[in-house]
Amino acid sequence: MPRTKEKKLQKKKKNKYGRQGYQIKGSKKLPLKKMRHQNTSFLSNQNTTVSQKKDVLAQRIFSARLHKTKELKNELSDLQHKLEASNVENQLLKQLQYRHLKAIGLRKAVEAEK
Repeated sequence: MPRTKEKKLQKKKKNKYGRQGYQIKGSKKLPLKKMRHQNTSFLSNQNTTVSQKKDVLAQRIFSARLHKTKELKNELSDLQHKLEASNVENQLLKQLQYRHLKAIGLRKAVEAEK
C-alpha cells in the first residue's frame, strides 16, 4: 500500500519539462534516471539468474543422460562378455559330447565283435 501512495504523489509532482525528476522530498530513493538504470540492471540480473538456472538444469539433464548412456554401455559390454563365455562353453561341451559319442560308438563296436 505505501508504494501506491508514493506513485500517486509522484505522478502529481512534475518538473518544468513535464516529467518527474526526483522522488518525493525526504525519501532516500535515487533519481528517476538512476532508478531506470537500476531497474534494468535488476531485470538483467533476474534474466541472468533465470538463464543460469536453466543452464544448470540443462547441464543436470545432460549429465543424467550421459550417466545413463554409460551405464547402458557398461551393461551391454557385460552381456557381450557373458555371451562370449557362453559360446565358448557351448563349443567345449559340443566337443566333449562328440568325444563321448565317439567313445561309446567304439565301445559298442568292440562289444559287437566279441
